[in-house]
Amino acid sequence: MTIEEIQKRISEIEDRLLGVGVDIYLADRRLWDLRSRILSEGSRKAALTGWYRRYEREGLVEKAEEELKKLVETEKVYEALKDKRIEKYDERDSLLVDKEELEEELEELKRKIVPPLPPVEVPELIDIDDATGYLIMYSPAEKAYFKLRPEDYKEGKIKAERYFSTLEIAVNFTFDTEAASKYPDMPHRKLEAEVRIVARVREASRELSLVIPEKLKEAFERHITFFFEAGYDRRDAKGIRKASPWTGGIQHIIAKGIKYKGKHEVLTEVEHNIEVGKKISEALGIKVLKIGVFYRINDEKANFIIEEEYARPIVTGEWSRQNYSESISKEFNVEHELGQPLHWSMVRGFVGASGWKQLKYVKKTGKKLNKEVLKKLEEE
Repeated sequence: MTIEEIQKRISEIEDRLLGVGVDIYLADRRLWDLRSRILSEGSRKAALTGWYRRYEREGLVEKAEEELKKLVETEKVYEALKDKRIEKYDERDSLLVDKEELEEELEELKRKIVPPLPPVEVPELIDIDDATGYLIMYSPAEKAYFKLRPEDYKEGKIKAERYFSTLEIAVNFTFDTEAASKYPDMPHRKLEAEVRIVARVREASRELSLVIPEKLKEAFERHITFFFEAGYDRRDAKGIRKASPWTGGIQHIIAKGIKYKGKHEVLTEVEHNIEVGKKISEALGIKVLKIGVFYRINDEKANFIIEEEYARPIVTGEWSRQNYSESISKEFNVEHELGQPLHWSMVRGFVGASGWKQLKYVKKTGKKLNKEVLKKLEEE
């Protein structure tokens, strides 16, 4: 390919990446709406199940049949929504694959072009500004952000009219799990949670803006694991141990129908730890989903300072089971969880470098985290 052909292809890929970015943003919004509808139908299904069982016990046949009809219809709607959510996740995954392939091709093409001399700073594209729909650009030289119209970006008119000091990252997470009740003839107990974390950070490059949501997700997964299970070395914000080591066995404190205690005499210690780890995974069934990441820029005070390992992000949301719910912000200490190992090992529990150590690496180097980097950080 000639230089002109390469430049033309680069322009085509950049245009396509803008479109894919918008498509992913819209897909996240649709998934969030589906999640709300599924939770609503799930609550209705649980209520109808309760009334049906009550009327059946009391011998009120007609009322029981009436509630059963409603329950069947609600179940159909509930399952249809879940199928639709799977379909939408598949579509979103396909978009992410397209985006990754385009970015790889773009990087390869750019390496074939000799950069102009003297080198000119190229602002980094962070994402779409959730408030205005403009593009968020980051200037490494100014260590600040500015907004840019998509059409200006396409035409190469990259100029800042005004700089902003702070990047605001809002992440929505959700999870749910189900376990059998310890009482016979009762429906499975469901444990659900939704949380929104709003972190404001300064001097965050594109790579760091992508890593922060992932580390927040891993910190939330760690919190859920330890909050609803006896966890290894679980401590509160003051450093006081709150549970015995998980290798001694687990007892699910929410579902209560799942118990696993004791040690298999026929197993080695490693085999035993793997067995316990599997029981934890089976009991919880937790898979935290990141169903939305939204970016804005402003001049507000930072509440997420990586160098100082300081995190006071805005945390809202609640976990719920049956008719009981509680605020997540009361227990979820983001700063504490990021200071712990975040990688789950079936044998040893959570191991590896802390979240803060990983974030510091990305901020200092601007490089991605991969297996080799994570192994090196763990050994340091």
